[in-house]
Amino acid sequence: MDQPILKVENVHTYYGPLHVLKGVNYDLYKGEIVCLLGGNASGKSTTMKTVLGLVKPTSGQVVFAGERIDRLDTSEIIARGIAVVPEARRIFPRMSVLENLELGAFVRRSDRVGMRSDRDRVLSLFPRLAERRTQLAGTLSGGEQQMLAMGRALMSRPKLLCMDEPSMGLAPQLVEQVFDVIQEINRQGTTIFVVEQNANMALSIAHRGFVLQTGQVVLSGPASELLGTELIRKAYLGETWSPNKQLDNVTKLI
Repeated sequence: MDQPILKVENVHTYYGPLHVLKGVNYDLYKGEIVCLLGGNASGKSTTMKTVLGLVKPTSGQVVFAGERIDRLDTSEIIARGIAVVPEARRIFPRMSVLENLELGAFVRRSDRVGMRSDRDRVLSLFPRLAERRTQLAGTLSGGEQQMLAMGRALMSRPKLLCMDEPSMGLAPQLVEQVFDVIQEINRQGTTIFVVEQNANMALSIAHRGFVLQTGQVVLSGPASELLGTELIRKAYLGETWSPNKQLDNVTKLI
C-alpha cells in the first residue's frame, strides 16, 4: 500500500500529571473509513484532539500527508486538509443553514465558484438541509444539526474528515441515516476517521478499527474480524469483558 495519509506514532499525552495516552499507534490510508473505539475515559477524545492540535503530545509524533503536524497550531492543521465534525455538533444556532455551510469553507473563501459547487453537493447529500437552507440552525432537530455539522466540514474539501461521536444523542433510526451518509461521503473519495462508542454501527461501515482502553490500543484489525472478537462482543455489545482473560485470535489482530 501507499504511505498512510495519517500516522500516529508512539504518542504519549498528559493532562497535568494524568497520563492519558500511553504510546498510541495507528494509521489511516487514503480512501479508508477507520474507527477508533473505546468506552468513557479510554482516551478517544484526547486522541482526536491530539491529531487536531488541540492537545500537544508529550512525546511521539503525528504525521499527515507525509508532514509532521503535532507541533502545528490547529488552524494550520485544518488548512492542510483535515476537517472535524465535533462532538455535540457545535453548529452556530443563530445563523442559517447556508451561513453555517459557508463558514465551513472559510479557509478557501476566495474560491466563490468552488464554494457554490460544494454547497450544491452538500445539499444534494442532505436533502433535509436543502429544504431548510434559510432556517436558523438552532431550530433544526438533533439529526439535522448532525447533518449540518457534517456538511459544514465537507465545505473545506478535506483530505481527511475526523468525526467525534457522530451517533451521540441520536435516535437509532437517525444513527443509521448518519452512518449511511458517512459511507456515501467515503464512496465519493473522502478518507474518514470516526471516534465512536457505538461499536456495532462503526464497525459495520469501517474498513479497519482500533480499540482503546485506558490510553492504549489493545486491539486492531479489519472491521469484520473485530466484530467477531470476544472483546467487542462483551465489552462493546452489552456484556462484560475482563482485560486479564485470554482472547481468541487477539494476538494476530494487534
